[in-house]
Amino acid sequence: MSYKAPKRALQLTSPTPERGRRPDAARDIANDEAVDSWYRVASLWEVTSTSGLDRPHFRVDARVLRRGLQESGYPELPIDVDHVVAVADLPSVHRDAFDPLLVAQARTEGLTLLTD
Repeated sequence: MSYKAPKRALQLTSPTPERGRRPDAARDIANDEAVDSWYRVASLWEVTSTSGLDRPHFRVDARVLRRGLQESGYPELPIDVDHVVAVADLPSVHRDAFDPLLVAQARTEGLTLLTD
C-alpha cells in the first residue's frame, strides 16, 4: 500500500525521551521533505509552563528551543482567535488546556496533526 503524505502537516515532538516511537506512516510524513511543518506558539507556552513547575526530568529553555526551531527553518504557527473559538466545538475530554488548542489549530488550518 502506498501512502501519499499531505502537503501541510503540523508536527510536534515531545522533548521528553520516554515517549514511544511513531508508527511507520507518521514517521514517513515527518521525514518527507515535501511536507511543510510548523512549530506552535502554544507548544512553547506549554514548555514554559511545564518548566516553571521545577520538574527534575523536564529542563527545557523555551528561548533556546524557539531559536533552534527558527534556525532550522520551521515557521511559527501563532495562536489565532479562530483557533481559540474552535476549541468550543470539541468534546470536553481533556483536562490539559493545550491539547484542545492543538486539535483546534490543526482543524482550523486544515493540517494533519503528528505528535508523539
